[in-house]
Amino acid sequence: MSGKKIISIDVGFGYTKGCSNFSKEEVVFPTAYKAKTTSYQSALGGYTKDYDITINDKKYFVGDLALIQNAKRHFQDQDKIDQEKIDIMIGTVLHQIGFGLKEEQKEIEIRLGVPLYLFQYPKMLIEMENKIKESEFKIVGDRIESNFKIKKATIHPQSIGAYADLISKKEITNTEKVVIIDVGYRTIDYVVIESGNIIEEMTGTFPESGTNYIYEDISNFIESKTSKKLSVEKIETYIEENKKYKGVSLRDIEKKVVTKHLNQIVSELNRKWGDNKNDIEKLILVGGGAKLMQDEFSKHFENVLKVKETQMRNAQGYLYL
Repeated sequence: MSGKKIISIDVGFGYTKGCSNFSKEEVVFPTAYKAKTTSYQSALGGYTKDYDITINDKKYFVGDLALIQNAKRHFQDQDKIDQEKIDIMIGTVLHQIGFGLKEEQKEIEIRLGVPLYLFQYPKMLIEMENKIKESEFKIVGDRIESNFKIKKATIHPQSIGAYADLISKKEITNTEKVVIIDVGYRTIDYVVIESGNIIEEMTGTFPESGTNYIYEDISNFIESKTSKKLSVEKIETYIEENKKYKGVSLRDIEKKVVTKHLNQIVSELNRKWGDNKNDIEKLILVGGGAKLMQDEFSKHFENVLKVKETQMRNAQGYLYL
């Protein structure tokens, strides 16, 4: 464990992902939190894996435990950053991955990934970076109390992490012209990169098109057929477990909804890229929603490179930046 300790954190609207250069442990949990006002959870016991957590003397439920407490994922205005959310997600990942470090090793460098659209507001990102730098975290969970000091912090667009990871694993080369499409919970980002340079006029974001909106459409369809409305989180669980709801296969509905969403996205990409799309050598989908769309994208583009692991790509890639 010699050398600088780096923890890489990808804070998405749907899920937060974390890994490091000193531990094999990786964490993924919903980007959700709720202030804790009672001790009922602790009194009842149960395995919480440090998501019933105290960060700098404030008590929170985080991740799935927060969703159980009826917390909602926070979709802040596009020109604002929820600093409390960022700090809670950083603190939770620090504790999950870094709890085994010795005290003298708990000076950490943070590499943080945030949605692409936030880079329209560089001043806001600089302020966030400065707040994270030199900050300290006192964290108490089930396993142990942890104290961390952040020595350095850098902020990166989410898709760039995936690009770095793909290069490091020799799945693409840094001379190719590629598209990284990051299918997130709220947004879908697309970044065109050639020889390590982002081509700005071919890069952008579909702001309200991530998996959350696919699940919302499924929820509306189910309500129209059964008069019962399922939450987005419940639909996500049904699809992952391939369970039927009142005899209806949610995966079958999902395929139809994905096709409808993707037709709109492909039409916009074709309009924006024009003939320049013919120069694209590889198109790679990453992010938690990538597997939903890989097959459908392949019907429209011949050069889709299907990768096995998609959700952790950004977090893993920041370690190489």
